[in-house]
Amino acid sequence: MRINPQLIQTFITFVESKNISETAGKLFISQPTVTVHLQLLEAQLQQKLFTTQGRRKVLNHFGKIFYQSVGAVWRDLNRSIETA
Repeated sequence: MRINPQLIQTFITFVESKNISETAGKLFISQPTVTVHLQLLEAQLQQKLFTTQGRRKVLNHFGKIFYQSVGAVWRDLNRSIETA
């Protein structure tokens, strides 16, 4: 399975900011694009990453595990790029 890195970046940024508007601003994309990226990632993984509590999206169990795994790799990759 090949996942677009932009979807991963959107996921990580959203999890860390907990806000679609803030995520959109940080990534210079629209709010609907953030939503689409999160939906595409879930579709590619064939797994829900969030539960909805009112208007908030909250990581579910799988989302937490995925964030821990992919977040660590993403941070390592960014560190490598910055020090290169």
